[in-house]
Amino acid sequence: DEESWCCSIHTETQLTKVKPKVILLLGGIADEQFLGKQHRKDRMVYWSDAYKCKVICIAHPSYLLRGAPKSAWTEFDAVLR
Repeated sequence: DEESWCCSIHTETQLTKVKPKVILLLGGIADEQFLGKQHRKDRMVYWSDAYKCKVICIAHPSYLLRGAPKSAWTEFDAVLR
């Protein structure tokens, strides 16, 4: 919790400055930390009112390298395109 809090201060500052069109979250921990109560495992795309942009959640690359199903690779590739 302490590590997440310390990092979130810098993340929020940078996102406010950069004004992204899309935020790509890699992995469940990032999804849960960034989205909080809004996070649902069956959902991949969200809208952030705070940053006025799309938020896309996909599997962490390390999961893909450890034998993820082909569908996870297909989803990862589609999001990056």
